[in-house]
Formats: sequence, structure tokens, C-alpha cells
Amino acid sequence: MRRNLCVFALLAVIAAVLPSTAHAGSTVQHFKGISATVSFVSFDSTGCVGTFADLFVIDELTRTPGNAEATSRALLSVVQYDTCLNVFLGDLSGSADLPPEAFDTRGKLHGARLAASMEVTDFQTGATVPVSIDLVWTAVGDVVRGSSSFRSVYPNQRISFRQMGSSTMADVAGTLLVGGVERASQPADFGILTENQTGSVTITR
Repeated sequence: MRRNLCVFALLAVIAAVLPSTAHAGSTVQHFKGISATVSFVSFDSTGCVGTFADLFVIDELTRTPGNAEATSRALLSVVQYDTCLNVFLGDLSGSADLPPEAFDTRGKLHGARLAASMEVTDFQTGATVPVSIDLVWTAVGDVVRGSSSFRSVYPNQRISFRQMGSSTMADVAGTLLVGGVERASQPADFGILTENQTGSVTITR
């Protein structure tokens, strides 16, 4: 359940920032570069209500038909879920283009740091929520080359994500303030650094 929630949240955020189209068909975005992912999970005193914060940040070269652009981008999703009643209680997500100095990837697969501010949207109220991030990824495992793919089906679209490259597990520490509330529970539930040789996201409507 935990990993399924992470994948669902991350793919939903990726879909939200891709170019939209009013017509049926497919939109494909290709990317490559250094990326960092972290998931934080915490529960209230009842043990039922969990808060799942998932952050994906990439220093990338993105190619779409007729265009290539070097960018840094952060994508954040924060979901609150009652695991006892099987009910979603909250859903905040958003993305932001970052200034060049915000995501320091000079350590490549040895380490990285993200120090940035952004905003997410509360989809229950429509309100904008400020976010402050200062996180450091430190590699703790062997570098492994491989590939991964995910697919999610929604009522009006299908999302396919494919990636090939090298990655290593990472410890992640620091602060993640969402609306002034700390969401970077320690230790992180999951952390990884990846050097993406090729990758693509396809949205089919």
C-alpha cells in the first residue's frame, strides 16, 4: 500500500506539469539528467492517519518535438490518508522550475542538495500553500544500473513512465516545511539518487 501510494502521487504530479492537450492522443516528454527522490511517512497518535510526502527533483535536459531545454524542476505531493477507514483526507501537490543554484548535483551519485522554496495547491480548498525545502541526499549503497517503468490508469487518461540509468540508495536529512509544518520525518522512508541516461513520460487521452 505504501509504495502504491508513492507511485500514484508521483505520477499524478508528473501528469499535472506535462503539456496538456484538448484532443485525444498522446503527449510524450523525454528527459535525461541527475534526479533525486525521497519519501517521508508519519502517523498520528492513533496509528491510522498517515501523512505521505513524496518529492522528486531533477536537473535535466528535456526534449519535446522540435525543442530541447536544460532545466531544474521539483515536484512535490503530500497526501493524508486514513489507513483504518481507507479514506483520503488531504491532497496537496505542485511543481516549480528552480534557479540553477537550487539543486546542487555536483556530487552526482555521491550526494546532492536541494535548497528552494515553492508552492503547492490544496486540492480540497483550492488554497496555495508555501513550501520551504532544505534537504541533503547522501549515497549509502552500491551504484546499480538498470531500468524501471510504471503505468497508471485514470478515468480520462493513461500515464506511462520509463527510465534507464544508474542509481543508488541514499539517506536524506534536512527540513521540508509545508505550510509551516515539518514533513521531513526522520529517517526518510525512501531515498534514491539516479543518473537518467534516457527517460520518458507518455500521457494518453
